[in-house]
Amino acid sequence: MEKIGKVGKATVREALYVPVEEGSVFVYKVKSDGVKLFFKDFYVATFDNTQDEEPWGVGSTPLDAVTAAEREWDRYGCDEEESECHNPFKEALENLQQMVVGETTGEVTVKEVLNESDVFVYKIENDDDNLYFGDFYIVTFDGIMGEEVWGGGGSSNTALENAEREWDRKMRGYVNPFKEALEKLKESNNILRNY
Repeated sequence: MEKIGKVGKATVREALYVPVEEGSVFVYKVKSDGVKLFFKDFYVATFDNTQDEEPWGVGSTPLDAVTAAEREWDRYGCDEEESECHNPFKEALENLQQMVVGETTGEVTVKEVLNESDVFVYKIENDDDNLYFGDFYIVTFDGIMGEEVWGGGGSSNTALENAEREWDRKMRGYVNPFKEALEKLKESNNILRNY
């Protein structure tokens, strides 16, 4: 497993937002610099509960990003102690007509943290005061159609697991390139823990 460390910039533009019961759902378009980073543009869906804003899903379209965020919220967004769980992304999907075009633009630092064959993991570091979401990771696959985003998450492991699930969901019958990368990442993490 190769750790390359390419570093570049990406432009982030708020594409849409919709007010929901406990805050707002934002969708941002992320565009690589095209100089050091060559992944295709993608969208990230975040939830702002008026105290903090965290990314929950990524996709090649705004709808894909919000749908991925909805699945991720169902998996991790609710306390087990809560009898009823409110998913803000589900609410946003139900109220698409209320979405408003956003105006915020900023720039983030993108660092390649893993290169395993055609699978890349990047850390998106938000160092722009105009953007309020926290840092997150994306996973791309560089295939015939170019380098496309397949998953995202708060850690490289979570992002790879999400990419693996998304591949299985969309590309049934094809070898999943994220399985091997995830296994190698887990192996390297185990080796580091043993030292």
